[in-house]
Amino acid sequence: MSENRVSRVFRKASDRWDRGRVPPAFDESTTWEKIQQHANHIGARRRKVVHLEDSLLVEETLALAEGDFVGFWSSSLSLTVPPDPIWTAYTFSIGDADPVTYTCEDNSTIPRFALYPVVVKVPFEAGHLKAITVLDDRTGEVADDSHLVSVGWDEAVNGKWWRIDQYHDGERRAAYWLDAQHRLKRSDWEGAVLVVMPSRDDALGDLADTLQPVFEEP
Repeated sequence: MSENRVSRVFRKASDRWDRGRVPPAFDESTTWEKIQQHANHIGARRRKVVHLEDSLLVEETLALAEGDFVGFWSSSLSLTVPPDPIWTAYTFSIGDADPVTYTCEDNSTIPRFALYPVVVKVPFEAGHLKAITVLDDRTGEVADDSHLVSVGWDEAVNGKWWRIDQYHDGERRAAYWLDAQHRLKRSDWEGAVLVVMPSRDDALGDLADTLQPVFEEP
């Protein structure tokens, strides 16, 4: 099936949705993020939300050209339709390795690189705590002692984004910042900061030659 044909099928299915029931964080879209560490540009991430006839797809590709890991990984998360999407299947691969696929056996368990639909649904209520069980994408092992904490509008950033912290074994491992529509605008994974950029070129920047092959469309 050609790319144009696939696009028409997706759009036809999407047009049947009640758009008023789709939270902004799950609008059909492509988001680009720039990854920095200690003010150095080290990589980029692309997130695509695609509406199918009876499900959502959240597809992510992350590539690093510098730092502790040089390479890329990609994932595809299937979700039920809004207004309360629940994940049903997940595929993850590092580089060109064969992908690993998981099906949802317990909705309280979520792959660690697929937290987007959980984070964006955390209420904007300071102090609200949501326990999560994190599935290791590579090994299938789970970690029970994890939770998300809704913090508040973060004046240290810009005062317009709500911060949510992620803890594991009592230590903060990550932080996420959402806008008023619960769209993810920034995240911090143990010092690697990912910030939404206006375009692909802004996200790839001076790493374009290195990262270009990773983000080429099939």
